[in-house]
Amino acid sequence: MVARIRQRRPRDAGFTILELLVVMIIISVLAAIAIPLFADRQNGGYEASEKADLHHVLTTIQSVMVDQPQSLTVNTTGASYTVKTDVDPAGVTGTLSAGNSLSVKPIPPIGVGTAYCLEVRNSHPSVSPWHAVVNPAANSQQLAVGACP
Repeated sequence: MVARIRQRRPRDAGFTILELLVVMIIISVLAAIAIPLFADRQNGGYEASEKADLHHVLTTIQSVMVDQPQSLTVNTTGASYTVKTDVDPAGVTGTLSAGNSLSVKPIPPIGVGTAYCLEVRNSHPSVSPWHAVVNPAANSQQLAVGACP
């Protein structure tokens, strides 16, 4: 009789409920570790796009300053921006990365030699904005996380 009980029938082949529960617990622990790491990598990508957009805007501003204008205006419309001067009223147009917006302080026009701050903010709620403070009189640029001071 014992031999008959120990003998498995073909229809009894498979996993027990305990084995399935152990596998589910292992998978849930691995997911709990991996999901936050993925979210941090995604936020890092958003911040990298903000920094890249700041670099592009600063490069555009430096290129139009070669003409030695007296004032500078940065207009933003959705995902694009235009840098205009009194020398070049048509200006130079650029495009921001998807989900990014640009703001300028003080409100343009900015006089030559006046310090200003450019801020790029991503639409994703958990991503910090990045800003660049430019002081032409001191010939300095500072890139930092957070809103413009």
